[in-house]
Amino acid sequence: MQSKFATGDIDHTLLTGVDFMRMRNDINAWFGYDDSVPLLNLYNPVNTDFDFNAKDPANSGPYRILNKQKQTGVYVQDQAQWDKVLVTLGGRYDWADQESLNRVAGTTDKRDDKQFTWRGGVNYLF
Repeated sequence: MQSKFATGDIDHTLLTGVDFMRMRNDINAWFGYDDSVPLLNLYNPVNTDFDFNAKDPANSGPYRILNKQKQTGVYVQDQAQWDKVLVTLGGRYDWADQESLNRVAGTTDKRDDKQFTWRGGVNYLF
């Protein structure tokens, strides 16, 4: 949201806002490779028939992961102008949560982060 106002001889442009993101990614797959599958030469590709279902038990297995993320941020910025001097000062606070559930191993990894960041600057308009 943007608003404009003045305090005496100083003109202000105030920006405020909130942003939010939520993501859920549910993966149920099988990973693996077979050592007999030839590498692909990008400069001289050769199509070969091979069995996509061939799995080397030592190099394959189920991959079942549930990832959840959410992030919220709030911010405010004031741009103040007096004559030809422009001063900008702003701040932002973010909350970010992530959870990853490994359904094969039965383990959960969680991470919760919070961070304040700011910015400031002074400009002279010629």
